[in-house]
Amino acid sequence: MPAWLSYFIGQHGKENSNFNVLKNQFNHTIYPAKILLAGEFTVLQGGEALAIPLGKFYSKWVQRDIPDQRLETLINYLSNVKVIDLSRFADDVKNGWQIESSIPSGYGLGSSGAVSAAILDRYGDMKNEELINVKNALAAIENAFHGTSSGFDPLISYTNSGF
Repeated sequence: MPAWLSYFIGQHGKENSNFNVLKNQFNHTIYPAKILLAGEFTVLQGGEALAIPLGKFYSKWVQRDIPDQRLETLINYLSNVKVIDLSRFADDVKNGWQIESSIPSGYGLGSSGAVSAAILDRYGDMKNEELINVKNALAAIENAFHGTSSGFDPLISYTNSGF
């Protein structure tokens, strides 16, 4: 892999079950941004796209003193997503766990996808599931952010792999 590409992809992760897990310098699991190389609009219509993780920007779980009200609101929305342990998620949010992100929102880098991936990774048990089931669960979570999701963006972040 060319050095310039590995810099942008951030391929310094470790293998975890079927998926690559990126770690930052503090050994925290991180959920990278994505960059869509082709197919930005076709993927919304069920078509194909080409995307890779962008490890320069990422989201991660952190613990703070005050709960994040946005996550408290999100928990209510996710009541229909059966693969999420909402009780544990709610307890952790009350205890100050939240998602910190360096991914700029509104630029198509998958900020909501990275958050969705972080939630599924921590509160779902999808490691041994078929990839299509993982993608569908991620789509259900990301729907909370902007309506209909293909699940493609969060899948890039969740697996730390290009598709």
